[in-house]
Amino acid sequence: MENLKPDERGLDRGARLFSYLVDAANRGDALGISYGDFMAYLHNAASFREFAGRSYRPSDTADVLAAAEAVTRSAGGRKKVNRSSTTIDAGMDTFIWSRTSKPPFDRPEVAWRGSKYGIPYTRPQRLAVFPHDLRRLVTVEGLDLRLKPGRTEIPDQAGGQSRLGRSEGDGALPRPIPRQPVLDTQVSNLWRRLGQFLHRLDPTGSLKEGIGSHISRLSFEGVIPRETAAVMRTVTEARNAVDHEFKALSRLQSALVYAAWAAIEEWAASKGLKI
Repeated sequence: MENLKPDERGLDRGARLFSYLVDAANRGDALGISYGDFMAYLHNAASFREFAGRSYRPSDTADVLAAAEAVTRSAGGRKKVNRSSTTIDAGMDTFIWSRTSKPPFDRPEVAWRGSKYGIPYTRPQRLAVFPHDLRRLVTVEGLDLRLKPGRTEIPDQAGGQSRLGRSEGDGALPRPIPRQPVLDTQVSNLWRRLGQFLHRLDPTGSLKEGIGSHISRLSFEGVIPRETAAVMRTVTEARNAVDHEFKALSRLQSALVYAAWAAIEEWAASKGLKI
């Protein structure tokens, strides 16, 4: 259908989305977008139904793939995506996943047979780069907050531009607080670092103990001050919101995450600890 074809502004939005997903994949984050949300994002709509006036149909897939091919060309062609020892040439289509497939967010079997546009990698290679247990779908709402026209980056401290987080995910939160919201991948990285720090702080604790429970116990035992435990919970709750509920943090909510992490670092440094 002609009304599904994105215009130049839609292709520009798609190119920014493609770059964002490539950068995320090369940082180790297996992110994708559903067929319907991809088209909604290109058309600057909150959902497929909002711009198409109906729900998504399997017959729309051909239009989705044509749009993905156009976005890939608009972005300058396929990009290298690497995980461990496997590298593939990814196009926008690489990141468009089925919301209902099993295993999670897989590419339909038919897509590997006689694709009109060609797939320059094998199914095992795709699995190596996007492991089943790490795949996660981004939402239109979250993308609208993250991908502003003309940029996919966060300002660094000197006022220039830096990448969307560092490759090791080492909590590279820019200071002063930037105008853009914190990325979901950064929140998840901070949550993992917090968990690792707690186990270094309390090596006798069980690895099966959840981070929230670990914080509560160490606070009760007097190892962590009440006020430090409170800001640690800010990080864990922010992570739960973005990872489990697929929510995007606002700029002010992001400011709380930045401040909470700075307070955690301050307390750790006062004890001669590194987080």
